[in-house]
Amino acid sequence: MTRGGSIALELDPLMPLFHAWSVGVHWSVGRSDEAILEFVKALEIDPNNGLAHFHGGVAYFLEGRLDEAIDVLEKGRKLFAPPGWIEAMLGLIY
Repeated sequence: MTRGGSIALELDPLMPLFHAWSVGVHWSVGRSDEAILEFVKALEIDPNNGLAHFHGGVAYFLEGRLDEAIDVLEKGRKLFAPPGWIEAMLGLIY
């Protein structure tokens, strides 16, 4: 994790947005296994965070866990996430 990301979580460890982006930071630097662990934490804080679902779905995809990726992304479709992100990932997986 970047130092900036860990500082944000230290300052506000219960901020759902910080946890959602932490998932994304982990998979984007090749640590998809750690991203999945962060995704689990993010859901404990806010199970309705669409951005966390998007990043979690990408992490599962990168791990080759396609069924789990689809499940997480489909759940995230019902929540707020940036328009088109989840649909794009689902299209890539299918």
